[in-house]
Amino acid sequence: MADQAGDGRVTGEGLVLREWTEADLPAMVELFDNPEVARWTPLASPFDLVAAARYLDAGHADTRRLHLAITTDGRQPLGEVLLSLDHRSIGLAITPTSRGEGLAVRALDLITTYAHETLAFPRVIAEIEPGNTASQLVAHRAGYRPAAEEPQLLTSRGREIVVVIWEHLAAASGQDGPMAETGVRLVGDGLVLREWREGDLPAMVELFDDPAVAYWTPLVTPFDERAAKAYLEVAQADNGRIQLAITTDGGRPMGEVLLMPETLSAGYAVGSQYRGQGLAARAVNLITAYAHDVAGMPRVMLEIEAENEASNSVARRAGYRLTEVEPRWVTEKGRKLALYTWEHLA
Repeated sequence: MADQAGDGRVTGEGLVLREWTEADLPAMVELFDNPEVARWTPLASPFDLVAAARYLDAGHADTRRLHLAITTDGRQPLGEVLLSLDHRSIGLAITPTSRGEGLAVRALDLITTYAHETLAFPRVIAEIEPGNTASQLVAHRAGYRPAAEEPQLLTSRGREIVVVIWEHLAAASGQDGPMAETGVRLVGDGLVLREWREGDLPAMVELFDDPAVAYWTPLVTPFDERAAKAYLEVAQADNGRIQLAITTDGGRPMGEVLLMPETLSAGYAVGSQYRGQGLAARAVNLITAYAHDVAGMPRVMLEIEAENEASNSVARRAGYRLTEVEPRWVTEKGRKLALYTWEHLA
């Protein structure tokens, strides 16, 4: 729930969204003078104190858009969230030092709830470039989904960009059932891939504290409850990676599939008691389709040892092909190994 204070603040989700002030100019520079912000937003680059002052003045003069600093206590800005009252669209940015703490998802949740409940917007949209997988993941985790309309061609800082429309409907906020669950949830081929949650810790230990998983993956061994808790924290962080439990009904995890957009790569593991059911190939098919169709990744790769015939078989059944790229040599757990590249093209 989003609460609005008399001073224009929006509070909830452990956050306080407030208006920018002149005292925030140095924080603005820290936030916006960043390569990722320059790449994905129309803000000036480089973004110095002069640019910050202009941005602050423009924000105060713009009565049709909310420019709110993201804070946890109403003081130090950790990012910004915007809401256009005319286009009913949102945007946000998080400081590099504050990423991975769930701030982006919580801020997006909060401003979206405010738009639905206080402003009575039936629909809120986010315009995201296909290559901006970090923002796509944040949107997906906040309950946004790609809309049916065609991508739009826009001009930003003199360059033409294509954006995909993601939408959040007010009706989805109050409904029960599977669609009410936020986060990445992929359904198909008899599987439900969903995000990990606290109640999965015992299942994580059961799945990953396994000799084959220990040998073929970089996961720690032994994999106990402490390791599971640490792994869950990473899985739930805003780090751009997608880590999903493999299930048949949204319940008991039988394995995991990963997508790492920053390296255009995927990975997977299936518990020993669930092997032989085609779970890995089906899960890889699902996450690969998501990578191509939603995340806009033209290529997805798997890195597999030549001796790992089970994983090689999964890659082949999922439509991947072995490339002629030289193997990448790495050392994991004291073992030197060669990883061969398999690829799937959109």
